[in-house]
Amino acid sequence: MSWFSKTTKEPDRARKDIHILIRCGIGDTLAYLARLDSLLALNPGARIYFHVGGYGRIPEMIAELLLPDRRVYGVRLLYGYDRQSPRLEKKVLNKIRAMTYPGDIVESWTPDEFPLRYPMQHPFMPELFSEDHQAADEFLRKNRLSPGEALGIHPITTRGNAGAFDEKRYWPQEKWHALVEHLLKRGERLILFGADGEEYGMKVDGEKIVSAQGLPLRQTMALLMRVKGLIGTNSWCWEVTGY
Repeated sequence: MSWFSKTTKEPDRARKDIHILIRCGIGDTLAYLARLDSLLALNPGARIYFHVGGYGRIPEMIAELLLPDRRVYGVRLLYGYDRQSPRLEKKVLNKIRAMTYPGDIVESWTPDEFPLRYPMQHPFMPELFSEDHQAADEFLRKNRLSPGEALGIHPITTRGNAGAFDEKRYWPQEKWHALVEHLLKRGERLILFGADGEEYGMKVDGEKIVSAQGLPLRQTMALLMRVKGLIGTNSWCWEVTGY
């Protein structure tokens, strides 16, 4: 387990701390961030800590996503908390409660229904650092694109917790290729999102189709904020554009 906090000052006990346990993907985390204002409206002045489980590198990626958010005071990564287990969840919650003070709040948001009690902010844009936005603008400049000009596509995911996805979530390559051909005939310029190696058989020519594959998470999010729309199958990408 590891921990980062945005300050090393001693806690001000006139304020309440809220500890939230999550074990999820990036898309779920975005949905949770869109509900934090509603949570804080019920607990004015509270500081929020996230305790993060998940598969593989997902906890580190979630920490990267949470880092710029000024509402999040600290993040604790829970390596090994990557499966659904009521017994393990109870053990983790007990450890979290052991580090809290009287009056603090501890909630598990691992059941998907629990955070639904807090209304979602809409529209919602996640906080990013200025350098993330600058990198996205530089990507567009290098590819001779303007904000709102290109359409994003994200055909498949092979990283993170992709192994847990239903095969029905994905189109076969021939359908994606037919869609891309149709879009190009309409005169669209496309940005291909995803990890390195997720071209799905598409030819990136650097003109009609440019690749943003392999960019850091926050830079990818900043670029998603600058496309005119996204066609994809992975939740966190379309949540950035949809929210």
